[in-house]
Amino acid sequence: MNHRLPFLLLVLVNLLTAQLLAGDWPQFRYDAGRTAASPDELPDGLQLLWTRPLPAPQPAFPHELRLKYDA
Repeated sequence: MNHRLPFLLLVLVNLLTAQLLAGDWPQFRYDAGRTAASPDELPDGLQLLWTRPLPAPQPAFPHELRLKYDA
């Protein structure tokens, strides 16, 4: 019994705090209904803040002859 009480309290605290913190995380398509509509508005002047130059894609198996169809 002495070992169960701290474990049960820990589980209870984790369940309660998980619900409180879940609202802070963004979701795919904005909300639980996946409506993809946000009440927030975009600013009038959008600017590109950063870019990342990437190298050309390399095939995973360069010597495999059967994979030339998508090259």
